This record gives sequence, structure tokens and C-alpha cells, in this order.
Amino acid sequence: MRPTVREQLDGVCRILEEVIAPEIASSHTRETLRNLVSNLRMLSRSWTRLLPFLHWDNAASTALLVAAREQADAPLAARIDSTVASAPADLADAEAAHAYNAALRACLSECILASCDAVLIERMTEHFADRAARYPLRLTGAQPKPSAAGGGA
Repeated sequence: MRPTVREQLDGVCRILEEVIAPEIASSHTRETLRNLVSNLRMLSRSWTRLLPFLHWDNAASTALLVAAREQADAPLAARIDSTVASAPADLADAEAAHAYNAALRACLSECILASCDAVLIERMTEHFADRAARYPLRLTGAQPKPSAAGGGA
């Protein structure tokens, strides 16, 4: 179907750059707009990689939790079981995949705080580093600083 998400985001960027930007007098506001457009372009390029990333991360996090369960006390083991069992049924539901990802990461944090063995902590640390390197949505523009005048426009 047309327009695609990418086409819509690219169209918004074009309007912001060609119609809105020339009308902005403040250099601070122009810089803020450039950063917003840059981030919209990043979303345009990267949004399709988010759901596959979440599926990869959810599978890897689940495997770590299954390993951690062997070392967990009864209450933590029950939380691990409950969290793992809450996997969304619809693999195409990005919001559910994101919510499940947040629950898995919270459960992993509990496992770290519960002092899992050093080997498992190392596996988790490696996964978190790999996760950070693979995350597809990276902000590309610097966050705007407050203008000297306080308002900016």
C-alpha cells in the first residue's frame, strides 16, 4: 500500500526542510529542526529492523533466564517462569514484543541483583553489549541546548 511508512516519514522530512526550515529565523530553532529531521530519517531507514531485533533479543534473554532459573530461589524462579510464560502469541505485534522485552530485561536485572554465578553474569554482560551494538534505532542528532534567550524561536 502507498504511501509506505518510509515514504511518509521521508515526505515529512522534505516538508520540514523545504517549507518550514526557510521560515525559521532563530539559529537555535533551525538546529533543533535539523536534529528532528535527522532523527526522522533514522526512523525511516531503521524502523523495519526493530521487530526482528526484539525477537532476537527476546530469544536470547529467555535463554539467559532459563539458565538463571537453575540458580534462583523459589520466588525468583516463579517470576522467571511467569515472565517467560508471558511471551506474546502474535509475533507481528511490535508493541507486545516491546512490552515482553521490557519484562525480560527487568527479570534479568533481578537475576543480576540476586547474585547469579560469575559465568552467567558474564554471559548476561556479553548479551547486553551485543544488544547495545545491534539496537537499530540510534538517535543521530545532538539534543538541543536551551537558547540564550530562553525561548529559542
